Amino acid sequence: MQRGSVLDMALYPGDPLTPGVGATRDARRLAVAEARTILKIPVLPVSYADAQPLLAALEGPVAPNKWRGALPITITSDRDRRRCTCRSARTGA
Repeated sequence: MQRGSVLDMALYPGDPLTPGVGATRDARRLAVAEARTILKIPVLPVSYADAQPLLAALEGPVAPNKWRGALPITITSDRDRRRCTCRSARTGA
């Protein structure tokens, strides 16, 4: 998990398949392979409320101070490397 933004505006904001124009029904769309702002690593932004139980479930040594945020829990670095499986399906045009 990482605290921060998933916003990638290095090239252009908005829909990655319709750069520079609104993503209307008639807008010309790029092929997914041509879209330079589609992230290569899947990300899922979650709220503090959703992140808290995930972080609280980790076990291991207490993380360094610079890793700690504002949540009222002790952040640990989980040496057991628990797994979280997420599935996603791309839909639409």
